[in-house]
This record gives sequence, structure tokens and C-alpha cells, in this order.
Amino acid sequence: MPERAIGKLWARGHGVVLRETTLDAALAACPTIEQALRDGIGRRHEGPLPAVPPDAECFLVRAEGEHAGLLTVERDGPEGHPGVQTATLGVAIVPERRGRSLGVRAIFAAEGRLRREGVRAFRGRAPRTNGHGMYFWFRVGYVPLRGVDRGDGATWFELPKRRRRRRTTRSP
Repeated sequence: MPERAIGKLWARGHGVVLRETTLDAALAACPTIEQALRDGIGRRHEGPLPAVPPDAECFLVRAEGEHAGLLTVERDGPEGHPGVQTATLGVAIVPERRGRSLGVRAIFAAEGRLRREGVRAFRGRAPRTNGHGMYFWFRVGYVPLRGVDRGDGATWFELPKRRRRRRTTRSP
């Protein structure tokens, strides 16, 4: 697929690059993204490909010059956060590139970009059938939203406001 189908640079940092794309262009650029999306439901899920919401922004995750996955961003209204724009993030890393923290780094890069755009609340979700996905959100620093059941079979997570990522200086 010609690289021009992948759009302009959206964010970079933490060793990853996020480029604007569409789901169709991402699947054409890297066919194993389809398996990564299926694995988002549960490892080795062979059912239908999960739907990407029509209003979601899609970004191709690249690392070390190679396609590594897909990141989605849904910008929500102020539900639960009056006056604050919320972003719901999702990430799917292709099987052959897993185990290198690329999903974590993609989330960090996206959070940085979205903060610069004024987003102050972040959420993620993992189907209850995907234990790896639930662990992923804990690893990134998100906590489960208690008492929230949207009837979608997922556990919803949010980034606590009190936790801020800070650069620490190492002592010699």
C-alpha cells in the first residue's frame, strides 16, 4: 500500500510515532492489525472483527520504522467531568511486536498530545473476556471505574487525576 494513504504525523514520543489513518488504510498497511483487534476481545478470538466507533480517530502506531498497531481516540463530552473534555483511548498491538511496551508508549504519547489539546480526563476499556487487556490498563496507571456498567461487557478504566506522570531525575 502506498504510504500516502497513511496521514500526517499526529504525535511522537516514548519511542513511537502515531500517524493519522483510517481503519481500512491501517488494515491494508499491516494485515496483522486485524488479529490485534480480534485479540482485543480475547486471545485467539475468531469471531467478527470488533467495530471501531464511527466517530473514533485512528492512528497507526509505528516503532523502529515498522507498523506496530492501531490506536483509537474517542473524544467524549463532559460525562462525569463537567467542563472537562474526556478522551477514551484504545490500542491494539500486532502479535509479532508485543512484549516491547509499545502499547504503553503509544498511550503515553497520545495522552501528551491530547493534554496539549486541552483534554483533561482519560478513559480506557477492556472486554471482560480479555484479561491481558484489563491488566494492560492497570499497567498504564488507570483504575477501574466503580459502579459503571454500560451493558457492553467491558470494564471501564480512568486515569486518576491525582497521578501525574513526572520526569524524575536519577541520583548518581
